[in-house]
Amino acid sequence: MRRRDFVLPNYVARVRFLATGKEEYRLLYGVDVPTVERRIKERYKHVQVVSVTAYDFAGGWGKKAADKLAEVTAAMAAGQKYDFNKNGIWGDLKDFLFDLFDGNCAYCECDLLEGSFGAVEHYRPKNAVVGEAGHLGYFWLAYEPSNYLPTCTRCNTSKSNKFPLAPGSPRAAAPGDEASEQPLLLNSYRLGLDLSVDLQFVSANPTKIGPVVKGVSAQGIASVDLLDLNRPDVIPQRLKEQESAVGNYLLQRATGSNPPPILERLKAGTVPFAAAALAAVVSIEQGFPSLGG
Repeated sequence: MRRRDFVLPNYVARVRFLATGKEEYRLLYGVDVPTVERRIKERYKHVQVVSVTAYDFAGGWGKKAADKLAEVTAAMAAGQKYDFNKNGIWGDLKDFLFDLFDGNCAYCECDLLEGSFGAVEHYRPKNAVVGEAGHLGYFWLAYEPSNYLPTCTRCNTSKSNKFPLAPGSPRAAAPGDEASEQPLLLNSYRLGLDLSVDLQFVSANPTKIGPVVKGVSAQGIASVDLLDLNRPDVIPQRLKEQESAVGNYLLQRATGSNPPPILERLKAGTVPFAAAALAAVVSIEQGFPSLGG
């Protein structure tokens, strides 16, 4: 899990699939058109960029979201159940979120494009919160983009409608109340997120880094458990990325690169399991043995 800055899409790209000729529109964020075009060409080899134009988010997706939110609020006020399944416009932002997180799950950091079709996860559940009798869910955040995270299917299923809070923390029941909550689930958008405070990557050898993630803070412990971050399919993938990162780091240092490019990529979170791989590389930088069994 890496710290990310929350942004909204400001460009719409028209792309053509090389194999079929089919065209689609993708919402994306970028500092300018050339940067967006370059990123599409680098990341998506199977498509051709037809055009990239400015996108009015507030007047486009934002307008649809405002209308849906008004419907939700009216339904809840009338004591009626709202069918989110028929109004899931957050799917329109899936490609944007995937791109924003460099194609990696916001929770476990697996490769979304290889590991699963992925999902748009509501950090605060839009439906009734598990274990909170009488709580209708954070329905007022159902159409709030800052409440969305791109996740793999496994993390999305594990998390489901759970949203634990620290003991004694108030549970938000209306818009704005969430500012007083103390969530136990880590969030990539959290200001000041420092994974070294929340998580460690350990091995059977206590003096070395490894692929098993261990919660350190209350948030870290709850997140590892709730998301099942040490599931059998993830650990070998995490170890593979750690070994690859360490190998690249040592090679790049040996050839005179300072700083090694891999270090910058890991800090930016542009590769799968970047947090685990960065921990292994930082261990070497600090003069400690790296990976252990």
